[in-house]
Amino acid sequence: MKLILLTFFIVMLGFCTLSQSSLLDSLDKQLTVAETPEGKAQAFYKLGIYYADSMQRYRAIDHFLKSYDFYEKAADTANMAKNCSIVASNYWFLRDYDEMLKYGLKALKLLEVSGNQIEIGEATNYVAFIYLELSLYNKAKDYLDRALDISQKLNDFKLKMHVQTNIGHYCRSKKNYLTAVKWQDDALLSCRQLNDDNELIEILISAASAHSYLRDWQKSLDYLQEAFVLNEKRGNKEYKGYLLGEIGGYEFRMKKTGIGIEKIKESLSIAKEINNSPLIQRASNKLSHIYFNLDEYESAYHYLSQSVDEMEKINALRQSSAIAEMTARYETEKKQGVIDRLLQEQKFEEARQAHEEALYEAEINQKQNLIYFSFGAMFLLIVLVILIIRNNKNKSRAKTAISRKEDQIKEQRAMIRGKEGERQRIAQELHDGIGGALSMIKMKIGELSLEPSNETEIVELSEDISRACKEVRYISNNLLAVDIEVDSLTNAILSYIDKLLLNTDIKVHFDLFPTADINDLDENVKHNCYRIIQELANNAVKHAEASELTIGIILDDEGGMLRVEDNGKGFNTNETVDNGLGLKNLNHRIKALNGELTLESTLGKGSIFQIQFPIKKSKLVE
Repeated sequence: MKLILLTFFIVMLGFCTLSQSSLLDSLDKQLTVAETPEGKAQAFYKLGIYYADSMQRYRAIDHFLKSYDFYEKAADTANMAKNCSIVASNYWFLRDYDEMLKYGLKALKLLEVSGNQIEIGEATNYVAFIYLELSLYNKAKDYLDRALDISQKLNDFKLKMHVQTNIGHYCRSKKNYLTAVKWQDDALLSCRQLNDDNELIEILISAASAHSYLRDWQKSLDYLQEAFVLNEKRGNKEYKGYLLGEIGGYEFRMKKTGIGIEKIKESLSIAKEINNSPLIQRASNKLSHIYFNLDEYESAYHYLSQSVDEMEKINALRQSSAIAEMTARYETEKKQGVIDRLLQEQKFEEARQAHEEALYEAEINQKQNLIYFSFGAMFLLIVLVILIIRNNKNKSRAKTAISRKEDQIKEQRAMIRGKEGERQRIAQELHDGIGGALSMIKMKIGELSLEPSNETEIVELSEDISRACKEVRYISNNLLAVDIEVDSLTNAILSYIDKLLLNTDIKVHFDLFPTADINDLDENVKHNCYRIIQELANNAVKHAEASELTIGIILDDEGGMLRVEDNGKGFNTNETVDNGLGLKNLNHRIKALNGELTLESTLGKGSIFQIQFPIKKSKLVE
């Protein structure tokens, strides 16, 4: 019978192998084309998952460890820890707890270097689980305490749930059933915070088991029924069959024999439908025990035989899987030996060819470097010549521009000298010619005034001539050039203000600051400032009919400001301003200063002329 079953399962395994061959070929191809350590590590990891799903645990472990080696070359600590954890899980299926512990501890050590605290907490809890499986309770307690401390600090409900469940198992192993129930119920509370039905089903099953040790059948039944309702939503038949069997068992313990048998039979029906041998064996075994207790020995024997048959199938499947895995492992190792030898020969040949190619490339590189050096030197020489030529051209342009600027400055200075000479000539002629003639006329009128009959007319005429003489002297003084190089700008301005006060009725306020820096300005700047003040003051006296005048020059780090303000009759700045000789001269001098004029004027309220100009230090006129 066993031989027939073994043959049957080997044939079935063959069909499964054929159906999965295309997936295996695809994964092998990924491994072949992978070039980087990360790529090879991922390919080996996928093959490991494939063999683990196929229940070929040893082959899965081999591939996970190869994946680990390549991740180690890539210095990927996180994935190294991941591979160690999954290797430990596969050793659990093989019931090799020593190897399971070895890789569980290794995963924890790697995570303590690079992982986050949640991962460290989960790994610590997993090591505690392994120690529980090994019945090393003191060690398990130590790691459980560490995991619990991490979970409480992080307040992570999922980690708390896993740790609390494990502590419940530890207490159950120590036969502290009340404490075990408390921890299991705490785990259930933590799980309810997650809103994860899959996790909640597992914890409810575990909590039901914990309460059964206290013979609290009703509580266990309540938890299993809640788990059953949740599982109906996700439609997992395997879990449905398992839960029905467990619910039936507890119903029987609570003296509800009929309901219990009905539930377990429904569980058996589902197990046969999905062809799940472990579930069939479990349900059959339960029914066998129930019927035995009911003294229905024929039914008990029937279900016991069914349970034994399923157990034989399970063992046969395990044996066939083990034989297939051992055979495949042998063939793989045999092929790997041939591949390793061929690879070694290939590497030797590649090394020899690489050495010859390196020598040849070194010779070629030497020649290429010589050519590159020659071209590079030639290129640099050409660039240097171009830069020298361009530099000479730039210097020539700069000299030409400087020369042109100097010529313009000389022309401006010559123009200024010419204008000043002309002004001095006109002033002299006014003083000597018209002024002298007016003085002679005034003297003759004085002689005529001795006659009484003409006294009134002569007095009036004499006063008109006096005013004309005064005006001629004022115009003459304004036209006369001021030698600012000899007399400082501030003194020249003060002298001009004295003349204004002497020849007119206007009140003058002035603000010149700082005096030393004003007198240290460039001579052309000083000359133009003086003439601008003179022009604007004349306009205030003659045209604006102002009674007060404010004159100011203020220098600071940002430049200079010249300001002339009067309280005369003002004018409308939006209308066209008289473009006479005075304003033309004013604009010309502002332009010579590189200045900017700001004008404010209101009818009946006076005018403000403010000129901003850059500062130039004193330089003698050539």
